[in-house]
Amino acid sequence: MAKQILFFTTRPIAPPWDEASKNMAFNLAARIKGYYITLLTLKNSTDLDLPKHIQSQAIYSSTHFKWPERIRFLRLIKHRGQFSLVHYFCNSSMFKSLLVNLITKKSVKIVKTMPTFKELRLNPFLLKAVMKSDKVVVYSQYSKNKLEAAGVTNTRLIRPGIDIERFKPSDDKNTEALANLGIKSNDFVITYPGEYLRLGDMDTIIKAFIKVSNNVESAKLVLACRIRSKQEAAKKLEVIDTFNSANIGGSVVYADSVDDMSSLFNLSNVVIFPAEKMSWGKAYCSVDNY
Repeated sequence: MAKQILFFTTRPIAPPWDEASKNMAFNLAARIKGYYITLLTLKNSTDLDLPKHIQSQAIYSSTHFKWPERIRFLRLIKHRGQFSLVHYFCNSSMFKSLLVNLITKKSVKIVKTMPTFKELRLNPFLLKAVMKSDKVVVYSQYSKNKLEAAGVTNTRLIRPGIDIERFKPSDDKNTEALANLGIKSNDFVITYPGEYLRLGDMDTIIKAFIKVSNNVESAKLVLACRIRSKQEAAKKLEVIDTFNSANIGGSVVYADSVDDMSSLFNLSNVVIFPAEKMSWGKAYCSVDNY
């Protein structure tokens, strides 16, 4: 009998596909062979076309892992003996570990994919939760080095892949989609699908785009950055003021949350992600023939 794996995500595996970890979880689940996968999904979601080896548990009534979701998650205790592995697609905490421990047997294997984290002042409780994992997966050498410096030895570096059939420059760009963003078909589109604060790169992007805009008149910068806190909203206003002061406010599009990121990527001439705290040690660049 095929083993069962629970993918633990703190956002529902459901549209909108505007967050990296749930995209990673869904696409990995769809491609895994020889296992049954359980995904945590949104109530009344009808937009998922799941393969036969994937089942869903609709614990989410909102887009975040709040107390109603936590209580529904504990109902999975009736499946306590079924899961042989739990794969976290979120940053670790003792509380999350406690919830997982309550619905699984002691023999369950734990894998934690940590996409990023704040500058590692790992508190003892968080460090303990990470160390108890059978394997910790990271996307960058930076993250691996930081964890190992903190004493975590069970790390594995797996760089995220790209589906080049889905994400590729389009010869005939969707003019309607461009128009919705206030972009002309002959504009040179630079997209940043990141965050205003956490990755520490927004000031670098501002300085770089001011220089680009002074040299490339048709350049447009699309900031696809979700606003999730008052601090991020304040940073966005600061960014707007900075670009307006440089007289290039009309060259910047503030897209915020985007339902279909793949279509936005395919509309772009360049997609940038200069996260200073997630360095891969190499510079990767993909540019359309412009």
